[in-house]
Amino acid sequence: MVVHQSKHSQHKKSRAWDTVHQVNTVLNVHTAIYCRFHKAMITLGTSSVLLQQYQELKEGHLQSKTIKIDPSVTGMHGETFPGFGP
Repeated sequence: MVVHQSKHSQHKKSRAWDTVHQVNTVLNVHTAIYCRFHKAMITLGTSSVLLQQYQELKEGHLQSKTIKIDPSVTGMHGETFPGFGP
């Protein structure tokens, strides 16, 4: 018995990786904006109360967890992850 992959499996993998890259791009843009904002606050002499609220962004703050999505789930085409996307 020969098992053939679906002709669309490469397209599905490519689309999934595109989504991962989109999320990564959005995260990088938001990180850059926040870092500029934080530096500007320091330069402008913002109060310590605000600086305490908007602390320096560290790599540990950017950790995320991945989940395995069941490929049999329907109705997810074109959906974005919560908290990400436009």
